[in-house]
Amino acid sequence: MIIALDDKAAKSYFRKLSSLLSEAGISSNNITADPYNEPPFTLPGKVTLSTVYRAKGNEAAVVFAAGVDAVTIASRSGRNKLFTAFTRTKAWLRVSGVGANASVVCKEIQTALANFPNLSFVMPNLRRVDTIQRDLNQRSIKAKQIREEYLDRLQAEGFEIDEAADLLSLEDPDE
Repeated sequence: MIIALDDKAAKSYFRKLSSLLSEAGISSNNITADPYNEPPFTLPGKVTLSTVYRAKGNEAAVVFAAGVDAVTIASRSGRNKLFTAFTRTKAWLRVSGVGANASVVCKEIQTALANFPNLSFVMPNLRRVDTIQRDLNQRSIKAKQIREEYLDRLQAEGFEIDEAADLLSLEDPDE
């Protein structure tokens, strides 16, 4: 299985990979190729090409995690994405990527391998984690309140709710 960690580029990665695999006489099962149908995840004799989200719940003997540079391990979602991709393997894992983000991931993997079979990590200060989580929740609540006030003001100025919602989604109305 090949898992693309770069969601934006996954389709183009897979088109190129499918072609290269075919030239090498290897069949592939690109499960992202047809957005309207959901093919079986694994097909006998074929390499499955998948995103992390589609790979959840599936495993393969060998997994290639491609594009780790597209993920930052400084965020919880980035770490979760890597964890999901890495734990899809039953035996062998290969990781590829370029640049600073890939270097950080590789360094962390090397540290884990050096400590094997022990797992060593710094336990976060739970009070600080709670504070961060509370601050994020308060920020989200404030953003929602501002959005509602903005929608109310637009409606008061005569905009329909659909028009107001469209205005919220615009990045720059003058472009």
